[in-house]
Amino acid sequence: MKKFIVLVLSIAVAAPISAILLVLSDVLLKTDEYSLAMIVGSIMTITLYEMIIYLVVGIPVTLIIDFIIKRIRNNNKWDYLLTVALYLIPALLVARLLLDEISVETLTFVLIPVYVYVHVVYFLEKKYVC
Repeated sequence: MKKFIVLVLSIAVAAPISAILLVLSDVLLKTDEYSLAMIVGSIMTITLYEMIIYLVVGIPVTLIIDFIIKRIRNNNKWDYLLTVALYLIPALLVARLLLDEISVETLTFVLIPVYVYVHVVYFLEKKYVC
């Protein structure tokens, strides 16, 4: 039960953070002018979509990766690096399947939400589940 609560809390925390990072990276890297309403609307829209994606894709992937880590765990020192490496596989798969090409922009679009979620889940699990 704690694991489920941590996953739901992680989604609630990670979605707005990654949405803010995505919108800020877009605003800072492009020379277009953005109004405050456009920025806030983009953050809210991206947060909503990310919450849905985290629920549909993130939770099953997290459970699978947790299962794999428990099976091959030799040393707790390597858990973090193994977690980060294993999450790269579905992130690249999503980038390749959903987006036409793999470029810096598409990887940024996928990797920021994935790794924000990974870090929130990882540290909340360490604090509350383990």
